[in-house]
Amino acid sequence: MVSKLYDGSNWKNLNGLKLWDGSAWKNSVRGWMWNGAAWKQWYPEYPINTSAPTVSGSTTQGNTLSTTNGSWNSNLAYNPASYSYQWRRGASDISGATSSTYVTQVSDVGNEISCRVTATNNRGPTSQVSSNSITIVSALPGAPSNLSVTNATPNPGSFTVSSSSTSPTPTITMGGNTNVTSSTGQINWISSSQSSWSSTGTFSGSGSSETSVYKSSLSASTAYTGTVTVTGPGATTATGSWTLPTNVSYYSYSLTPGLSLSSNEGSRTFTISGGSPGGFYQLFVAAWNTNGVASISWTAGSNATSYDIYINGSLWQQSYNGTSVTYNWGTTGNLTVNVRSRNSSGVESTGVTSTVSINQTTTQPQTTGTFAAAKTASANYSLTTSAPPAVAPSTPTNLVNQYSARYDFEGNFIGPTWTGSWTASSGTATITYYWTLTQSATNGGSTTATASGSTTGTSFVQDMSSANGLWARFTVYAQNSAGTSGTATSSWA
Repeated sequence: MVSKLYDGSNWKNLNGLKLWDGSAWKNSVRGWMWNGAAWKQWYPEYPINTSAPTVSGSTTQGNTLSTTNGSWNSNLAYNPASYSYQWRRGASDISGATSSTYVTQVSDVGNEISCRVTATNNRGPTSQVSSNSITIVSALPGAPSNLSVTNATPNPGSFTVSSSSTSPTPTITMGGNTNVTSSTGQINWISSSQSSWSSTGTFSGSGSSETSVYKSSLSASTAYTGTVTVTGPGATTATGSWTLPTNVSYYSYSLTPGLSLSSNEGSRTFTISGGSPGGFYQLFVAAWNTNGVASISWTAGSNATSYDIYINGSLWQQSYNGTSVTYNWGTTGNLTVNVRSRNSSGVESTGVTSTVSINQTTTQPQTTGTFAAAKTASANYSLTTSAPPAVAPSTPTNLVNQYSARYDFEGNFIGPTWTGSWTASSGTATITYYWTLTQSATNGGSTTATASGSTTGTSFVQDMSSANGLWARFTVYAQNSAGTSGTATSSWA
């Protein structure tokens, strides 16, 4: 719609509208007219493009394109107040591309890129697509740089080695004593794992395989005590095992010089031999990993969308996405890696090459120890020589017979008591005395009652009844294993 005014003879286009504010003419911002039903804005006019925008820049992907605003009617009734932009890929808008410049992307390769410019004033917007477009071609990829190839072969996993050395524990039990007399004796023992022995006390001695000690010229009836100690053989071997590590290809060993090693890698066990009791040993068990691994990384090449990776001259990965990779070679030696860039069109660049030595790795724990020393066991012995031949006892002498009276707590006489004593008999072995008390109503009279007993001492006390008289005497004789003495008689009392 174009606003026109009649000048009295012709209708002419309205290029601008000014209003008098009482002191000056000022540009009108907006104007409305009543159409009989509603107010309709009629001023200013929508912007009118007089020359389409143009885009310019490199056709190679990754560069910056720019657009002009084009030309627009600059009269007050049309003049734009602002411009906005929307870049287009073919017939589609490119999301987010809304500035006057645009950096082309990989996705633009092979497409026509144009720009739509929108001019806006107080009436509204008018859009105009650029008069030209630019077809984007792929950029040649730049070669990668800073290629790094390192030995990433993992060490075998940590593991432990353990060992021990043991020696037999001897046993000893004292057997029965033999050849025992009043002057001789022999101690005996039963043992296991005995390499040597020693004893203390009167039966002292030492040796290797003997199991008894004989002694003479001993004292009769004497107890002899001491200790017999047997010593077992010390260890000359040690055994051990190790836990299973990860990433192991084979094992090697390092042992203290002069010793021998036998190992079973299936069961992961070993035996060390050739040692001496108390001697030191040290064993290293080395696990080796020959499954080589390389860690490869590089700095991205310009315009590169993927990479071709060559290992020792042969293509390993094609169109690989990323700038780092791990190569599980599975062996060791010199590894040559070449990495080349590819762009979105599949064009390959020159490459960058690096060679590195991939070496086996190792983990080497150790075990140390000593060959077990000889162990001992002890037992105490006790031997008592026999007594000399027994001698029959002599007849007791110096007999003493004593009378005493017994009273109750009120002082009433309740009966007589006799105490007999004598001098001990001579003789060996234990002596027992047998006594008999004879009671009578008169001194030297006939017997009215008797009492008897035995003792290993030299006296007795005997209570009697007064009804049988107040006189008594006793007899006593001695007896041991060798015989019986004569009988002695006391006086009356």
